[in-house]
Amino acid sequence: MASSSLMLPTAQSLPQVDPRAVDVDDLLSKELSRLSFQHRSAIYEEIHGVRTLCPEETPELVEECLHQLSVELACMGPNLKTAYDEACLMYPETSYIHTNEFKLRFLRYELMNPKKAALRIVSFLECAVELFGKALLQRPLQLSDLGKDGMDCLRCGDYQPLPFRDRAGRRIIAFVNTFCLQYPIEVRMKVIYYLHWALTED
Repeated sequence: MASSSLMLPTAQSLPQVDPRAVDVDDLLSKELSRLSFQHRSAIYEEIHGVRTLCPEETPELVEECLHQLSVELACMGPNLKTAYDEACLMYPETSYIHTNEFKLRFLRYELMNPKKAALRIVSFLECAVELFGKALLQRPLQLSDLGKDGMDCLRCGDYQPLPFRDRAGRRIIAFVNTFCLQYPIEVRMKVIYYLHWALTED
């Protein structure tokens, strides 16, 4: 396992919040009320699968966003993209991070926003190296990377994709029971990473 640099949180290190002192519905209502009517309606429609906020993908848009993403990554400070720069140095041509397929996963997640996608890519790689080691600088995440505890946690079924989609065709992931709290948070994060990575191939 890679040496710890991200300091994964433990139950003891997380801030203790009295749930009685926080009205989640009130907080959500206040945040939504700050949005314009158009923005609020667009979010509701996105949530319910009526339409997507992502712009229609055309060859021209994809090409432009991929170019801008490369620019954003090149201009980013080296202290923010240690793992990304290491992957480029170690595997200048063979790493999967150079493929358009890899980059489009993050662009689509961020609604084709190159700046946000660049930040998400470097964050993904930093955490991936922390959880799985430097092998993930060259190749995509594999089921075998979960290890025995990760496989056992996955088989528990407490965190799983449902066998159907919403009306917009999107995959749905559900937490059930306690999501394998008997396993360390690092193991559960590995399972989450794997499932999300696997589902973005669909």
